[in-house]
Amino acid sequence: AWINAIGSYQDGVITAAAYRNLGGVFQPGSGASGGTETDWGTLRVTAHNCMQITVEYESSDPEFGSGSFEAERIAYVHDLGCSE
Repeated sequence: AWINAIGSYQDGVITAAAYRNLGGVFQPGSGASGGTETDWGTLRVTAHNCMQITVEYESSDPEFGSGSFEAERIAYVHDLGCSE
């Protein structure tokens, strides 16, 4: 499943509404087309330091439910003061 989210960042925490696209097809050289976006739930991403985060999720889809997992950084947020 591809989940995308749009949210806000404050004090090291990203809170976001999450959506799932169903039925789309990736097009060469561009994004997906033909998909239907549906509400999926919410995400909360907490930055512990420059390298580690916790992702908490709560989905309205019973196949996903709710939970959390630890992850490593894949992007930089200027406000965290990370220079690498």
